[in-house]
Amino acid sequence: MVKLGRALFMSAALLLAGGCSSGTGPEMQLSHVLHEELPDSDIPAAWVLEGTPKAKTKWLARSEDGAVMTALWECSKGKFEWHFGSDELVHILVGSVTVRSEDGKEQTLKVGDVAYFPAGMRTVWTVHDYVRKLAVLRDNSAPFALRAKRKLNELFAMGD
Repeated sequence: MVKLGRALFMSAALLLAGGCSSGTGPEMQLSHVLHEELPDSDIPAAWVLEGTPKAKTKWLARSEDGAVMTALWECSKGKFEWHFGSDELVHILVGSVTVRSEDGKEQTLKVGDVAYFPAGMRTVWTVHDYVRKLAVLRDNSAPFALRAKRKLNELFAMGD
């Protein structure tokens, strides 16, 4: 099931790959989201436990190597499993959600709260009415060569 989250992450990375960088160097990426309808996104039917939650996602930006992505995500009322295929930092912008971890602990996230979910974590989300979050995802499965390249670039940049 974690593979599905990774597949979603990688699909989004491929969709974004075409227009985010001109190859001439780092670029700022912009996305206006306040007045746009977000595209539908699926919660796997097998993960839905109660209700008919409807999710929407807009991918906002990604790093040049595709390892870090930012998305705006929203969901209507419902209860569902969520398996994290990558590290994810979330900031709740609107609404609230109660998240139960595998050990049974529950935490309600509300407007202004920030939470971190490591790759591989399995949770149950109960969206009380509606929730909108900003999410920053980091794919830990980048091949060794990409991780080494990032580290070398970081080291050489520090020497300037």
